[in-house]
Amino acid sequence: MPDPDQGYLLNTIQNPRSLKPVYESVNRGNTTDDEIVDDTGLSVAAVDEGAKGLQRLGLLDSKDEEYTVHDYTWSTGDETLDFRLTSLEHLASSLTPPDWGKQAVFHLNYAYLIKEDYQRINDNDEAVRKQMDRWERDTLEYYPTYRGDRIDLNPNKMENWGRLATYLGLLHQYETHEFTVYPDPSLIYHSIKRAHDAAGRTVDGNPVIEVPTYLDWVSNNLLYLPDDTGGVPALLSRSLYQLMNEERIRLAEIGDQGAVAFDRMPTHDRREQSANSIVIMS
Repeated sequence: MPDPDQGYLLNTIQNPRSLKPVYESVNRGNTTDDEIVDDTGLSVAAVDEGAKGLQRLGLLDSKDEEYTVHDYTWSTGDETLDFRLTSLEHLASSLTPPDWGKQAVFHLNYAYLIKEDYQRINDNDEAVRKQMDRWERDTLEYYPTYRGDRIDLNPNKMENWGRLATYLGLLHQYETHEFTVYPDPSLIYHSIKRAHDAAGRTVDGNPVIEVPTYLDWVSNNLLYLPDDTGGVPALLSRSLYQLMNEERIRLAEIGDQGAVAFDRMPTHDRREQSANSIVIMS
């Protein structure tokens, strides 16, 4: 969905707080920068950053100095969640190996944390940033360019990424540069429901989707998982565990597929020992 000829996401969005207010203002009928400034009370610079950032996210178009919005592709009853899910889905459209789109950096950075099993991260950690960029460059052959040169993941871009990933619900900030790493469980819950609508089934009156089918769907549509991911990575296991606590899902053994490994997940009374499927309970 994002235009590959547009600027680089992590240069454009330095502070994501203006994104949703600008989107909502345009959706209310304010189609020019001046109108959005008057409507929101944001500065001219914040409106400019928000509008350009929304274009990188595939949520806004600009023609003849007027803006139009793209509707959310999700309808959960929570507009913040719809914004996050739609943005993540649009960014996932850049995940086309080996011809990665320019904005694929957002999901690939997170995929590195999944791959290396980071539960916490400091966005000033030079070693992590360099290893992340090296993996994307040398293993994935991801080469976003500007004027013919590869765009490297420098410290400023890494901090910009951390702020955007927090805004979209993939990181959770607890100190200035310190974050816990796991997807907001509500993102995962609604992705399970969407994946079930595409490929699930009903067992004993309950919606069910097999875990491998869900992992394949989420990797292609919302949250990129590295190819060598075996079973459910720890970051997703954490979100699924929370959803079991909230009685929104249970993990069951259904059919004759083998058990799925849920990395680092503690035992739970809503998880069967040889679970291979997700049952949606609410």
